[in-house]
Amino acid sequence: MVDKPFPSMDDYDTIILIDGGYFVFRMTKHWSKKGRMFKANQRFKRKQINYFQRQHHFKKAIEADISYIGFRLGELKKNPKYESSCMAIVCYDGIKGRQRRGQLHPLYKGNRYGAEEDYNAAGHEGVDIREKLSKMGLEPNNLEKRWFSFYDEWSEGDDLLAELTQQCIEKDKEVIVMSSDSDMIQLLRWDNVKLHNFTSLISIDDIERDYGFEPKLYADWKALCGDSADNISGVPYIGKTKAKKLILQYGAIEEIPTELLLLYTHDEELKNEFVKYRELNELCIEKCKKRFGTFWERIEAGEIMTLSPAHHKKLAAIDLSKNLIPIDYKNKALLWKRLVKIPFKYQKGE
Repeated sequence: MVDKPFPSMDDYDTIILIDGGYFVFRMTKHWSKKGRMFKANQRFKRKQINYFQRQHHFKKAIEADISYIGFRLGELKKNPKYESSCMAIVCYDGIKGRQRRGQLHPLYKGNRYGAEEDYNAAGHEGVDIREKLSKMGLEPNNLEKRWFSFYDEWSEGDDLLAELTQQCIEKDKEVIVMSSDSDMIQLLRWDNVKLHNFTSLISIDDIERDYGFEPKLYADWKALCGDSADNISGVPYIGKTKAKKLILQYGAIEEIPTELLLLYTHDEELKNEFVKYRELNELCIEKCKKRFGTFWERIEAGEIMTLSPAHHKKLAAIDLSKNLIPIDYKNKALLWKRLVKIPFKYQKGE
């Protein structure tokens, strides 16, 4: 697929950046049981329509999605099709876009549908959505008037959106980013940027009301509490609420005291120590669970667990913490922050 360079942004006052992942989502939606293609596909299977007629239905469904974007932009009076001071750039995922993050986190996005058992993001090659659009008879580099495209096989669409946003800010342009990906919240750290989730505009006030902190700290928060969509686990025992409290108290992860992100694992000997302690004090497992926590039973059953600072404190009080092995989750959280932050900063040699 040939990538055509888009014209200079200097000739336009407003730059509209569209997440190409929207079309991936819509295609999947159209083929679902409630989608526009379900009935057409059933008719195709019954040989009531041929392949080309089915593709025609698919093309019409995607054209409706394109028109919907234009309609939403029209509400903002910023539709490039009619407004000559605007241009739109669709940013598509590169087929090797996951690989650079995958070198740091091999299971990055490894929980998504279609991932193989031996999945490794460092070697992953995805599907070029532009080719699917092209097969329908659409022009992915020019879906509408004054719509252009941006593609880099080594970058994810999110990173391209962020990269172009930075360029626009340097040129003092107004930017509207259209994406339903919450990672785009990070781009609201610039005053000239508006975020549209394909339904409505999202403002900085909305983010501060819903999250309680500034958009620039979103990557820190996400790294702490995790991101299931990208298969980033986050720090155990720190959910969204606790992550928010840490962010509000300390700010960025770099400023959070290491001891607050220190967790523990253990060897199999801890199981024997638990049993000895119970027998010596004539306690049953139920009493230990009630006094110390449910982790007691799980460890006695042979499970190797990650324990929190609160667990460590309880075990230290009864002299059972010597078998605990500290794990520095601050460094892990800083790595995850790099994965969440856009655009991704790739360093040669990683």
